[in-house]
Amino acid sequence: MSKIRALKRVISQPLGSANLIVAASVLVPDYEAGETPQQLRAKHPDLRKFSDAGISGFCAIAGELFKGGVRIENAPRQPKGSPSPIPV
Repeated sequence: MSKIRALKRVISQPLGSANLIVAASVLVPDYEAGETPQQLRAKHPDLRKFSDAGISGFCAIAGELFKGGVRIENAPRQPKGSPSPIPV
């Protein structure tokens, strides 16, 4: 049943991963420049529902993903020569 719910969520929000990338590209530079979660929350009111730890964790993980510092072992691999799904 959870796979069906997940599929419905993906279909209903096809830009979910794009929104995640946009959010990270906006938040990570500010976070890495030293802004606190409280300052980020003041600039981006939609962050009000997230805790300081949640914002910090998201920025830390997203920053490492963008830098290529995280390897996900069970992630699907791209065939050689295929374009990267995320612009580098």
